[in-house]
Amino acid sequence: MNPKELFGSDYNYFCEQDPFNSQNTVEGYVSRKATEYYGALLVTKINNQEIPSQLIMGTPKMHYPFTEMADGTRRYNFPSAKTIEIYEKLDGTNILAYRYLFNDYYYYTYKTRLRPFVSSGRFGNFYDMWMEVGKPYFGTIKRMIETYDCNLSFELYGARNPHLLLYKNSLDPAFLFGVSNAVFQ
Repeated sequence: MNPKELFGSDYNYFCEQDPFNSQNTVEGYVSRKATEYYGALLVTKINNQEIPSQLIMGTPKMHYPFTEMADGTRRYNFPSAKTIEIYEKLDGTNILAYRYLFNDYYYYTYKTRLRPFVSSGRFGNFYDMWMEVGKPYFGTIKRMIETYDCNLSFELYGARNPHLLLYKNSLDPAFLFGVSNAVFQ
């Protein structure tokens, strides 16, 4: 697979050590294109060994039901519906649990939206926060990925991971949904 064919010109190359499987250095491309490929990975090498390309879908970008007008205002366009389900919007950091195959073995790991792995940097100490609140669930997460053959999307939110919403809880993970690696066109 060619990253340009999948992602157009909006992608970044990466070569990073997997912090959850430190014996592996993973190479490939991450899509920045705001389509169904937003945050997707195309893994092409592991430990300097070329592998059959693996497409790992990321958490999709949720689009809001409005159109930006020329004057900067928004016109909301709600589709017709028989019922509407409303959920609390959690504002935090998206964490995707996924697996990749190397030498006939699956390695389970985690990434943020536009990075191949959860890390810590100028925007936050996401690795330490995820290890603190996510690690107790790693076994369950692995079993869910194996059982349902999909990636799992979480939101890492709370007062210690500040965004636009203020929370009373210090830090929590919230399971959002599964993400299939099958791409329907």
